[in-house]
Amino acid sequence: MAPTYHHALSPGTVIESYEVSHVLGIGGFGVTYQCHHASYSR
Repeated sequence: MAPTYHHALSPGTVIESYEVSHVLGIGGFGVTYQCHHASYSR
């Protein structure tokens, strides 16, 4: 089961042209996400 991060964006959240796929990790200074760019399919 994947861990739940209460202070992170939910998968599927869209910011400009990026869609959050999932959280890669959380540290003392921030959250790192894996995202997908819709226009470039990357």
